[in-house]
Amino acid sequence: MVETRVSHLALLPNAQYFHSMRDAYDAAQLSASHSFCRSAKSRVQHPAMSSKRRNYGTSSVLEKSTPSHCIFAFDTLIMQLSSQSSPERAFPDAHTALFVTWKLHSTQECADSHPHLRGCIGTLEPRPLRSALHDYALTSALRDTRFDPIALQELPHLQVTISLISCFEEAGNCYDWSIGVHGLIIEFKDPMNGSYHTATFLPEVAPEQGWDHKACIRALVKKSGYSGSINQSLLDVISTTRYRLILVSMYA
Repeated sequence: MVETRVSHLALLPNAQYFHSMRDAYDAAQLSASHSFCRSAKSRVQHPAMSSKRRNYGTSSVLEKSTPSHCIFAFDTLIMQLSSQSSPERAFPDAHTALFVTWKLHSTQECADSHPHLRGCIGTLEPRPLRSALHDYALTSALRDTRFDPIALQELPHLQVTISLISCFEEAGNCYDWSIGVHGLIIEFKDPMNGSYHTATFLPEVAPEQGWDHKACIRALVKKSGYSGSINQSLLDVISTTRYRLILVSMYA
């Protein structure tokens, strides 16, 4: 994880405009209203569920988030809220899955304040990065149904985290992955009624919870909504996909 503590405002072409807004908000004392998105705090947008294993692509390139991605997310939200045209995309395109997370700090001393989640939505289906980052920056900020949409007066106290997910590989079995390195997606059918189940944990979940491989998989099966017996017969039919994740955060 890369923590970028330099103010995004100093890097923007419209920095003077944004500084003026922040000064006005401070003077008026306006109030604001799924480590990267953990399993219980993130929203994954999936296509319609099917009984077939989804295609996550075959690229082995580890896509890395950069400060340019964070700047673009901030610009996209600023321009949307101020009714301006979309910003230029000053970064190379890629084909990757991603999450966008917005958090709100209660003070301008971002490093010393406790952030509150304001939106976290992403997709595990690889998409063209330039269009996907634009879409999910706004979807996470304005259409995460767990929260009110982010308001203009919150912008000076926001933090954005861009997480790029890549290097999807089909694991040999449900324990064929490294703790703290790989995120996981499991997919399986209920042996009793044939219903389809899927769930994901991000790479940091297992070490944060103190889980070994077995405990992590059992928790992931439960997260999928499956309520039956977790026995060896079930574990043998689970399709497991592992992936890598690189993220970068930036404060306003």
